[in-house]
Amino acid sequence: MAPGKIASHEDEVRNTLHRASRGRIAQEKVDLLLERAKRSIGSRQAESLATEQLRSVFDYTETIQRQISEIEEQLESRIEELDSPLLSLGISPVLAATIHAESDPIADFPGPDQYVAYTGLDPSVRESGDTIRCRSKISKRARPSFVTHSSW
Repeated sequence: MAPGKIASHEDEVRNTLHRASRGRIAQEKVDLLLERAKRSIGSRQAESLATEQLRSVFDYTETIQRQISEIEEQLESRIEELDSPLLSLGISPVLAATIHAESDPIADFPGPDQYVAYTGLDPSVRESGDTIRCRSKISKRARPSFVTHSSW
């Protein structure tokens, strides 16, 4: 497909670029690309190659999105089978599954305070003489692998 023909499907191009970039491409950049595509003459050989490459990229993107959806559905099903108390916190099944994967069995922790400390989400404590202060900052004492995954 010639660049001019691509530019003639402006809404489709905008939607595709928005989805593929997860909203990271500014509208000004999309406008610039579309404007340049309208003025580009392209070449016959490059047109068919570019078209095939674009189709491959879009097909691959759709395949990956389907696979992600399938995995998330499986995680949701498995976490519901566990009847996880984490779901009562209002977090997503995917996040609950991630937490279980990092710290299961949760029953190994004597109480919630130990689990919170394990994840590094407990407030840091500052002691000086007879004064003990809890600051609003978290301690960040968690295992490095847990901290990496907890940002999901």
